[in-house]
Amino acid sequence: MLLAVLAERRLLEGQTAELGSLLEEVLHPPVERIGALEVNEFLSLKERRSLAAALNTLLASPTFSSWRQGASLDVRQWLTSREGRTPAVIVSVAHLDDEEQALVLGVLLEELLAYTRSLPSCRELRALVAFDEVYGLLPPHPHNPPTKRPLVTLIKQGRAFGVGVVVATQNPMDLDYRVLSNTGFWAVGRLQTDADRARVVESLAHAEDAGSSPPSSAMYCAGSGRAGF
Repeated sequence: MLLAVLAERRLLEGQTAELGSLLEEVLHPPVERIGALEVNEFLSLKERRSLAAALNTLLASPTFSSWRQGASLDVRQWLTSREGRTPAVIVSVAHLDDEEQALVLGVLLEELLAYTRSLPSCRELRALVAFDEVYGLLPPHPHNPPTKRPLVTLIKQGRAFGVGVVVATQNPMDLDYRVLSNTGFWAVGRLQTDADRARVVESLAHAEDAGSSPPSSAMYCAGSGRAGF
């Protein structure tokens, strides 16, 4: 919230709001209050120093530096067809650590969500978001990484705007229930653990109650592999 307030203030004044430009303001905020609370009551100096140190570590990371240069993050431009060809954009975060991956993918998914909400309603597929291995990015409650909110929202609302979402994981036990309940098609491979098999059968049983799936007594999963939703 502090970063959002500081960034909005700079943007309204016509300045840039990159993370580097916010570091000094995190330590010495140019505002007296955040909402109804004084700055030090909202976030103590010790907590602000910790935040500034974490941001500085992120900015200094050699692996993260490539994400602060190059082509801009313009989803609309990415998905604009050229010469009649359907564009395909591949984003790889394999070289980043877990925290950096969560940040980059969180920003990307928020941009995708903003783009989706700018579209008129449509029954035809305009764009397809394919997300390979969502382990740790769509965890059950109470975990809430930056990727969870925009991805759950895309899965729940994207179809109304012609944006589809396909996610894949080897760990269905680690998926938020809202993702399982809002998927229209499941492709379940061989599941290795009893817990994963039980989770899939339990989720399918809810669909059985609605009359849209075979009875759970007819379901059988064994072995190892992936589950796609």
